[in-house]
Amino acid sequence: MQAAGIYATAEIYHVVSLLVSDKVFKARMSICEACEFYTKLGTCGNYPQQPVKYKGRTHHLCGCLMKLAKGRMAFAKCPVGKWGNLKLRQEQLDKARELVNKYTDSNGHIKQGSVNANELVGIWKLLTNEHANAGCNGCVKELIRNLQRYLHEQNS
Repeated sequence: MQAAGIYATAEIYHVVSLLVSDKVFKARMSICEACEFYTKLGTCGNYPQQPVKYKGRTHHLCGCLMKLAKGRMAFAKCPVGKWGNLKLRQEQLDKARELVNKYTDSNGHIKQGSVNANELVGIWKLLTNEHANAGCNGCVKELIRNLQRYLHEQNS
């Protein structure tokens, strides 16, 4: 664990700056846990994603583990809009851009072989004291895509 801790300190500032407060996280989780789309596994819907109807619109649930990472990220959104939207401060936006640039090419595509799920999930585990077995490259890529979307919306 010490080696992971040493590695994580290199990026921990970036990640910490993108997390919500415990108060916001708990509020989000209470919304999720009461939601009809929240599963016993603690995910937002099942994977693979199935479209769902909510308030007359079709939505695609993310299938993310909400307590491990998504519920803690300031830039994350509820797929059906049950959370309020948070606006990142300028320093958070700068750190978010640095993380996205590390893992994506100039076209915004995730670089082949750049995403090491163990690396990013290891950082989340250190920060959140979570010890769930979540080393899914697909989940980490989705987190990066969510961050890209957030940054794109802020630039629009």
